[in-house]
Amino acid sequence: MFTYMHPRASLCPSAGPLVTATRALWSSTTPMRAQCVPRLPLQQALRHMKKQETGSCAPWLVPAALMASTAICVRTPKRSFSGAFNGSILPVRSETCARGASVMQNSCLQIDGSILEGGGQILRMSSAYAAIFGMRIEITKIRAGRKKPGLAAQHLESLRLVRDISSGVLDNDSVGSCEVTFQPGLLRSGHFTANPRTAGSITLMVQAALFPLLFSGGDCVCTLHGGTDVAFSPPLDFLCRVLLPSLRQMGACFDVSCSKRGLFPKGGGKVELRVPKCTGQLKAIDISDRGTAFKVHAVLHLAEGLQLRIDQEAAKASVYDALKSLQLAPEVSVDVEPAISGDQAAKYWVDIVVETTSGSRFHGGSDPRDLKTGRKGSGKGTSEDATLKAFVEATLQASVPLTEQLGSGAAVDHHLLDQLILPASLASGRSRFLSSEPSLHARTAIHFAKLLVPGVQVSERRQGNLTTLEIDGVGHKVSTAMS
Repeated sequence: MFTYMHPRASLCPSAGPLVTATRALWSSTTPMRAQCVPRLPLQQALRHMKKQETGSCAPWLVPAALMASTAICVRTPKRSFSGAFNGSILPVRSETCARGASVMQNSCLQIDGSILEGGGQILRMSSAYAAIFGMRIEITKIRAGRKKPGLAAQHLESLRLVRDISSGVLDNDSVGSCEVTFQPGLLRSGHFTANPRTAGSITLMVQAALFPLLFSGGDCVCTLHGGTDVAFSPPLDFLCRVLLPSLRQMGACFDVSCSKRGLFPKGGGKVELRVPKCTGQLKAIDISDRGTAFKVHAVLHLAEGLQLRIDQEAAKASVYDALKSLQLAPEVSVDVEPAISGDQAAKYWVDIVVETTSGSRFHGGSDPRDLKTGRKGSGKGTSEDATLKAFVEATLQASVPLTEQLGSGAAVDHHLLDQLILPASLASGRSRFLSSEPSLHARTAIHFAKLLVPGVQVSERRQGNLTTLEIDGVGHKVSTAMS
């Protein structure tokens, strides 16, 4: 006898062998408590199974440890069937739950928000997985180890965005809250907006919302406000020039357009995220061959307050010479781009991307800084020299992580790795990454993929100072109720 269960029931205390179907034909959006009589869609599925199977087919209601909307399993003889499930059969862990989560008596998965990275990544990954699989979650001890614990405006807006995409309910959602409960409904397509009214990172809001949008079953547009290039978050250039091309290889097609940059402390950036209807599965990706660095491209961003004051050709030449001296790659190119930011801030910064012959991309960037003008009474030449020196220093700052990563022999950018673990866990097939020592963010992503994705398999193999990470995804598809 085998136990079959809905894919959302990822945590089952059964000690017996478990397999799970990644998709079901019935809708389980109506919450059902354990020991309850199944609603009509499930009853119809069970009747169809009885017709397809020989012998008896009795439903087995699992304890309340399963999600409220999925607290039903079916025991049936070991035989394939076509009516009740539509998807591949995958192994599921038999442990009740992994470290960092517990199952409460009201069928809500409780997640410890203080473990591992202990910050916003846990909120973004947990809410995204919850929306995709329909799991009710409670996140406690949110950012407990931070100087200011609890939800910041950007975290709150990310959660609310995922709530809106999933037609869900978010309780205790306020700035400073140290615990929230999220009950998703059906994913839906449409036009969504998020605005933390701060310089909160737009790229992190994209990280939270992108995959629920992809699996919503229709065309989506997100208008996002906040910061595009702020500290402690991926800059917009990383999203557009490194993450986006990688996800497109996996079949995650989307476009990003920026009409206004958002800088600290005012924010005010505006980005439009367009996600077309996804009809198939995500594809596995292989980034295990580093290749040879052959091209380096830098962008010097000048905010509006600087554009008319700077000799852009001289600025471009200073960045080019600095890159040439670093010898990151034989082919060097530099662009100077105006950064429309909505204010007259005299800020500048540099983003650099290195490409290899195998298609790998590595990113490095400097923090946006205010350009210091020359002292009163100093000559024009002195001021121009100081300006060009500032651009060179920004280039050198941006190159530090690139030099380290290229020297390590890794094939995947270390920031890119932690953002590809979620799509790899949902993709069909085995994704492979050759990385330097995985960061704490990557470790956190791996932990929550194992915890929240039924059937995902993750393995690591050390090769000197490098790690080969393999993820066997579950081949998740858009639900028939959504497409």
